[in-house]
Amino acid sequence: MSAAAPVFSRAEGLAWAPPERLLPSEWAEKYRVLSRRGSAEPGRLRLDRTPYAREVLDCLGDLEHTEVVLIKAAQVGGTEVAKSALGYWIDSEADNILAVLPNEKAAAEYMVQRIQPLAREPRLERWQTGRAYDFSKAQLELLHLTVFLGWSGSAQSLASRSIRYVISDEVDKAQDSDKEASALDLARDRLITFGHRAKHFVLSTPTTKQGPIWRTWDHTPDKRHFHVPCPDCAATQVLEWKNVRWEKREAEGDSRLIVAEQLLSGELRAWIVCAHCGYEISEGERMRAVESGHWVSALGPSPRSRRVAFHISALYSPWVPFARTVYEFLVGSVEGDLRNFWNSYLGLPQDESTTKAMGDVFTRRAEEHRPFLVPEWATCITAGADTQAEGGQIYWYYVVRAWGAGYRSRLLSWGKARSSAELLELTVQHRFPYEEHAGRYLCPSVVLVDSGGAAEINDGNTTEAVYRLALACPSSVVPVKGYSGRTRPDKKIKVSKITYSPPGSGKLPLEVLLHTLDTGHFKDLAVTLIQAEGPVMWEESNCVTPEYVSHMSAEEKARVRLGRGSEVRWVNNTRRRCDVWDASIYCLAGAHMIQADRRGEARESWGQSAAVETANEQRKTRQ
Repeated sequence: MSAAAPVFSRAEGLAWAPPERLLPSEWAEKYRVLSRRGSAEPGRLRLDRTPYAREVLDCLGDLEHTEVVLIKAAQVGGTEVAKSALGYWIDSEADNILAVLPNEKAAAEYMVQRIQPLAREPRLERWQTGRAYDFSKAQLELLHLTVFLGWSGSAQSLASRSIRYVISDEVDKAQDSDKEASALDLARDRLITFGHRAKHFVLSTPTTKQGPIWRTWDHTPDKRHFHVPCPDCAATQVLEWKNVRWEKREAEGDSRLIVAEQLLSGELRAWIVCAHCGYEISEGERMRAVESGHWVSALGPSPRSRRVAFHISALYSPWVPFARTVYEFLVGSVEGDLRNFWNSYLGLPQDESTTKAMGDVFTRRAEEHRPFLVPEWATCITAGADTQAEGGQIYWYYVVRAWGAGYRSRLLSWGKARSSAELLELTVQHRFPYEEHAGRYLCPSVVLVDSGGAAEINDGNTTEAVYRLALACPSSVVPVKGYSGRTRPDKKIKVSKITYSPPGSGKLPLEVLLHTLDTGHFKDLAVTLIQAEGPVMWEESNCVTPEYVSHMSAEEKARVRLGRGSEVRWVNNTRRRCDVWDASIYCLAGAHMIQADRRGEARESWGQSAAVETANEQRKTRQ
């Protein structure tokens, strides 16, 4: 006798089967299998490696929270948290899912590299339809739900459907349209129909404080940090960069590159100290402490909020040793660009407490030194001048600074020059005596002068005046301009030989060497130097006035619209003059040009140039 036909189809049987009562973290450890192709640790997922992921996952499966935010560093397991949440929703619910990415290319890659491999894992294979065309780059059709894709800049991909589950990944890389709401807001709109049953997972590595993920953090009342116990005193604490230590921490200048390589190779040691008792926590102790850690909310032991935000840095990661984090800090500090360190390793927005928020620093340091006197540690002087015109007359704001090891500097003088002769007299022709050695003095090696614009002056314009001054003093006057492209240039200073045709008849063309500066880089480096306190790297003198402070604090870093996308740039939203700030940046670029960090006996690692070059080559090869 033939067997009776099944009463229910496979799809019906799966739909009517009673759900397994598991927390998302339990489901992930029971069913997630990591492939060799997509993971450094293939096999069954083990959350004991990343215990901080448990609570994040479980919030994505409870009935209390509608939005879960994860602000993360790189290499902390954030990708697997998102995939585990997605797998849990697929396996336990029957409502559609939307994944939102920064752009269309990233969305297609997310589908092919993450969603489709996840759907092929053993536990989730049972939900496949068996039709090959249901696995496309646009969406994934399963027996009981559909996983859709959306991306910023495309309102169509984010509209016209109600969704219960949304994952907004890497939201700080979004390229939102000027004519539409942000991708994050459009994604939230898709959840309205489901009310408190909806679930939105927002995760990203931060960029700036104006970025979407950090603004979301600021607006979320239930902020949580991961606390770990000290192996010695058992007091719990957040692991913070300020408590990280390493051998040869006193190294300055390019010698820090050598220290960075030695840390990475294991020749030198890095550790973190307990914030309570000062105990030195090693790598192995760190991970055992993380396994015993727990999340602490800003709202107290029993937080009640529909939105919850978690922050985790690479200091908790099992894949990022302290030495690697210190390496990135040292390399970034030498290169004057710590963005990757702040964002990808600390999971923090770039430290944007720029000069605008540091006016008190200039004022506080002003009384510490006398002007016009060269400190004993200085090996050279540079000047910078910002070109302006008023009433048909050209004038310059100028700044003169002394430089030493590690681009340590001190303000010697600043002011306004009403003629080119006065500018030369106050900068490259001026003798600045050493403060403790009578008879010894230094003159500025160069003055970098803004090439000006089209402002008319007597018998020409500001650009013509600057170029003629440079031709008259080719060894000391360097005409410069800032780079104006949308992408950062590949060189910090680009030298071009140009032929300039002055306006008016009967004037011969001028051939000059124009230096184009990556002013964004030098402003970032200046802020790094200004913020340094141990030791102070950017010194002032008592010639500082309220006008100086106003100029130096006029600009800030902010996200600005660029076509369909956006970018973090230096902008002046204060409507205050910033000529002294610009002149100071030219000073710093001049120090870079003459290699102020490599001059004289003050540079501790002068005899180690070969080792520095080797360290540089090793770093470039690794990158």
